[in-house]
Amino acid sequence: MTDHRPRIGFVMEDALGHVTHAQGLRSVLDANAPLHADWLPVPYHADDTLERLPRLPFSLKISLRARSAVLRRLRVGPALDGLFFHTQGLTPACLPLMSRLPTLVSLDATPNNFSEIATAYGERPATGMVGHLKAAWFRQIFARARSLVAFSDWVRRSLLSDYGVPSDKVVVLPQGVDTVAWTPGAAGLVGAPQRARLRLLFVGADFERKGGGLLLQAWRAGLSATCELDIVTRDSSLAASEGIRLHRGLTPNCPDLKRLYAQADLFVLPSRGDASPFAVLEAMASGLPVVATRVGALDEMVDDGNTGLLIPAGDARALAGAVLALAADRARLDAMGRAARARACSHFDGPTNYRRLARHIRDVVVAAHP
Repeated sequence: MTDHRPRIGFVMEDALGHVTHAQGLRSVLDANAPLHADWLPVPYHADDTLERLPRLPFSLKISLRARSAVLRRLRVGPALDGLFFHTQGLTPACLPLMSRLPTLVSLDATPNNFSEIATAYGERPATGMVGHLKAAWFRQIFARARSLVAFSDWVRRSLLSDYGVPSDKVVVLPQGVDTVAWTPGAAGLVGAPQRARLRLLFVGADFERKGGGLLLQAWRAGLSATCELDIVTRDSSLAASEGIRLHRGLTPNCPDLKRLYAQADLFVLPSRGDASPFAVLEAMASGLPVVATRVGALDEMVDDGNTGLLIPAGDARALAGAVLALAADRARLDAMGRAARARACSHFDGPTNYRRLARHIRDVVVAAHP
């Protein structure tokens, strides 16, 4: 290496909550990082030859795009000392590159984790010979990576038990939210006047997967009598109605989105399938209790009974009951909001967690270049 700081190619999924994750990581690395970062975003859809091959699996398309992005970068500019992939979905076509450069892989869900929630995404887990070959290929990827960065213990357990990864190769480093930029609004301040109707907030671009349909069931079953609801989504089929306000076109971290969090009393995300949704962290940092489902790593994010309430997935009655219980006990609601804010600051502060991640990446790559 020609510089005491290694140069790393950050190959990042450029869609969904991964965009917010990349923004947070980049804001820290651009400010004062122990490494040089070259950013290689990989979109889910692009105007390229791969997009025009309808029978090519989506997972292979994004992996081939990742491979092309890395190869283009290797042909120009200063030499790279290592690679960082987020997530492992980008890596299958990049296995040979992982032999050339020390590589770290970041995961919010392993393929086996994803199989638990695949139906919510409208996908079927690979089975039979295809499933066997896929698992074997990812075992090679995880074996070749110098380090695996897991967002949660849910991911770590799968890496160890499903893929035989040694425990000392896995580090759990959750994603983070900027707890200075995301703060409680007037509704979350001690002594603030209580509204007669509880103001709920739902944020989910993929409305059905995030449980929007279930929320509307609970709304019609009783929540509409005591609550008002803000829905942030990209779903164009929804129509506003009495007590429900729709917000489309909001981008990650934009002022209007932060304003909605600041104005809310309670965040609801009855997701049918999720890993570690960023919206929950934004809600917690904004001082909002969270009502969510027990899917993915949500039970590691929401401290059930302390920072919010967890309910079974697909249970509209349980969702309505949890919201109405908090609506009837505003002192408990306020206490949960303060606990949620404290947990966001102590466990999921973006600058803190991303600095830890940057140091870990540097240490792994430097150790590979004796």
